[in-house]
Amino acid sequence: GNIYEELIGMEESLRNVQINGEEDQLDLYREHAGRLHENLQAIETYAAADQKINENVNKIQEFYNYQYGILKQEHSSTAIEQLRDSMPEQIASAKVVVVRTFTDSTRVYTEAMRLADRTQLTVWGCTAAILISGMFLIMGRLSRVAETFCENRRIAEALKAHKWDVEDAKLGPYSDLNELTTAINKMKHEIAGYAGRH
Repeated sequence: GNIYEELIGMEESLRNVQINGEEDQLDLYREHAGRLHENLQAIETYAAADQKINENVNKIQEFYNYQYGILKQEHSSTAIEQLRDSMPEQIASAKVVVVRTFTDSTRVYTEAMRLADRTQLTVWGCTAAILISGMFLIMGRLSRVAETFCENRRIAEALKAHKWDVEDAKLGPYSDLNELTTAINKMKHEIAGYAGRH
């Protein structure tokens, strides 16, 4: 973008020299040309990776060298007109550089965002899997608690109805629930034993 802006500034300065005869505009032109040279050097490494950008940067670099040589030798209206006539081609090259650079930057940014999105999606997927696994474990645990209470209730109702030969409650995979079940079974045997003696 800076290359394009400096070329526009150079063209404007040349127009002011040509139309209004403003000689101080040549100094402004030289300032723009100096910044153009700096920007061309800055983009040199990046341009080498893209043939189209490289071609257009080289065209602008050749123009820079050409205009530098002309203005060093003379400041005639013919020289200024030659430079001004060649500006549209340089500006067109700068537009190509801007568009290609923007396109490349967009592509790189999009790829980086895709990678970030994939990473984020993986993290969300793992988190969801952990939460779902935890939910199933909790649901399994809660269903076992409900089964244990149903078994204990079955024994309590059988004892209340004086059915002393009721089957023991079954032990499950959870030790804390098994302690409760074992206590209920022991209580059932003691009650059945007491009732059998009397």
